Amino acid sequence: GVVARATETQVSNGWLITAIAQDYRGAAGSRHSLAVTDEPAGIMEERAVRLVEELTPPPSEPDAWLLFVGTAGWLGESEFWERLYRRGLGGERLDGELEVYRDGDMVMFWSHTPRQPWQTPEYYEQQRRSLRPATFARLHENRWVSAESTFITPDLWNGCVDLEPRPRLPGR
Repeated sequence: GVVARATETQVSNGWLITAIAQDYRGAAGSRHSLAVTDEPAGIMEERAVRLVEELTPPPSEPDAWLLFVGTAGWLGESEFWERLYRRGLGGERLDGELEVYRDGDMVMFWSHTPRQPWQTPEYYEQQRRSLRPATFARLHENRWVSAESTFITPDLWNGCVDLEPRPRLPGR
């Protein structure tokens, strides 16, 4: 059977599944076999990077590993996730059809191809109408994008530009 508690689940085979907060001090010294990080594009702060570093597979656990599951992020925001992505792409491509790469002990699958039955042309058309272009590219095409929160847009800036500047002379 399975026993579920507030922050952990005990499985009948002896496995203990624990949800941990972004607390690198509390995660230090764990003897885990698998650590899963969902949407690592959100790893932007030092404490989040430290947490992932604390979850490095311990040598005392045979076949321990890390799994990161997520989509592309925003360029320049999650240096951690972007660095892992670039490392993976820099590795050897293992398959001619699937986008699988290996760099040392890291294996990365990174795809821009829809593979699920619900990823229909109709679904994508609806999403294109609902989302900003960069958000659609990040979430549905798995492409790295620039942040869309611009303080001064080009249209606002251009509205302040005098295309025929003249010096201000006294009396005018």
